[in-house]
Amino acid sequence: KEPPMLNAKDSGRARPTVGRKSEANSENNAGNAHFQRKEYAKAVECYNKAFACDEGNVQYLLNSAAALFEMEDYMQCIKVCQKAIMLGYQLSADRQLLKKAFIRVGRARLKQGRGQDARKYFG
Repeated sequence: KEPPMLNAKDSGRARPTVGRKSEANSENNAGNAHFQRKEYAKAVECYNKAFACDEGNVQYLLNSAAALFEMEDYMQCIKVCQKAIMLGYQLSADRQLLKKAFIRVGRARLKQGRGQDARKYFG
């Protein structure tokens, strides 16, 4: 059996196996259920587990950042969004995902009372 193939866009990350992708999807779904029940800390845990299973999926980071935003942990939300942005550029992720990350950083900066800084993320 051949080892997992690396894609140039993956930045050296091996593609997750079908089983790991399935596990990531299950954790993401569990995180979504917690998010809907406003159990944001549990949602973050699930989204982090999902990302650990599939480190090429920027959406899991954005989900985690959304929960952190709802928890009013704006600094951590920004850090996770910045990680999503960097990874998104490395992997040539969908522009809509990158746009979400930038907007979320801007919203977090506004909540921190940093309106001037926030503006550059909405452009």
